[in-house]
Amino acid sequence: MSINWSVVVTVSGGASLEFLKTAAIAYAIARSGCPRETAWGSVAGVSLVTLAALLFGRGLQSVPLHGL
Repeated sequence: MSINWSVVVTVSGGASLEFLKTAAIAYAIARSGCPRETAWGSVAGVSLVTLAALLFGRGLQSVPLHGL
């Protein structure tokens, strides 16, 4: 199975944009007086996304792109 580099670049760009938006929201919440909750929420969110990517990453490669 070969790697479709245009998909890799597109997904990486989208994920980077979402990460920056999440970081901006976390920064705003931390500045409003809840830094501890912000840190725990950020760690939990990144951990859950990482776990989902590790569990389902290989399975998503079998989804045909033509239907999408």
